[in-house]
Amino acid sequence: MFFGKMGILRIWFFCVVWMLKRKLSIVAITTGICSLFVIGGMTAIAKTSNQSPDLAFGYSIRGNVLAEIFDDRQGAIESYTQSIQLQPKRAVTYYFRAKTRYKSGDNRGAIDDFSRSIQLDSNYVAAYISRGVAKSNLGNINQAIEDYERAIAIQPDDANAYYNRGIARLDLSNKQGASEDLDRAAKLFQNKGKTKESQEALALAKSLARKS
Repeated sequence: MFFGKMGILRIWFFCVVWMLKRKLSIVAITTGICSLFVIGGMTAIAKTSNQSPDLAFGYSIRGNVLAEIFDDRQGAIESYTQSIQLQPKRAVTYYFRAKTRYKSGDNRGAIDDFSRSIQLDSNYVAAYISRGVAKSNLGNINQAIEDYERAIAIQPDDANAYYNRGIARLDLSNKQGASEDLDRAAKLFQNKGKTKESQEALALAKSLARKS
């Protein structure tokens, strides 16, 4: 049944995500839901200890809460690792752990996990883009551009891929290529209603145009 085992836990999680995406500021309600979620998640894990898929899901969701709401990155990484040990072929869990490692400053560890995600799902656009950003941070700009181009080949309307490729091209002093990518990113962001991101990309593109 939907409400059996992890059902309620799933509902709690999606409620929290819904609130976060809408940037709601009802602190008391958010805190209450998060607290219930963590307690419920730990209880569900205990009750489903003989069910690896459900248990793996529980660890993964607990990792999301620890990382995104409580900013407990080490705890989140440990939860993702436990999930991976139980379900090692779930690409999204490697992606979650990679993002958390990236935020912790571990670019190499993040790259390893993004690569594992891509091995499991060769069309994982977000993993290509995020791996590119981590590679850029290590100075591997050309490799980063290759990842952005893979993402664009899979999803030609991904604004983030164009934006990040534009920044990488700028790092290589390719102002024309950077300007074209940033202009493209601005239009794609605008099409998706992301006005702030669109304005930022457009401002950079115009700045490059004036300097060229």
